[in-house]
Amino acid sequence: MRRPGAVIRELGAGRFLAVQLTLGAEILSAMVHGPLAIWLANALLDPGIVIAPACLAVAALSYMAGILMALAAPGRKDARRLMLALSLPVYWPLQSLAMLRALYGLVKCPHFWAKTPHGARR
Repeated sequence: MRRPGAVIRELGAGRFLAVQLTLGAEILSAMVHGPLAIWLANALLDPGIVIAPACLAVAALSYMAGILMALAAPGRKDARRLMLALSLPVYWPLQSLAMLRALYGLVKCPHFWAKTPHGARR
């Protein structure tokens, strides 16, 4: 994105827009899943909070669609994959925690690179 004009010429307008929407959706997803999961858990556990059936249906359909897409993706189809796909509703809200940590790090020390330590092989 240093030279968006060059990228548009190279990819074409449609593919450029697809890249922008994909990257934007990933960031939006990380911001939305945590608060949504907290809200849904509160609404399901507290009988005083009423969820509109349409909202509950949209949430359930979106989670099911994500799980089905994970199951339909290329690769081995085995029990491990099924368990990973079924655990996605737990994984997605954790993205919000990672987003909060990244934003905190960006504000607190913007030039620090939190690299994963890798030990030397023996």
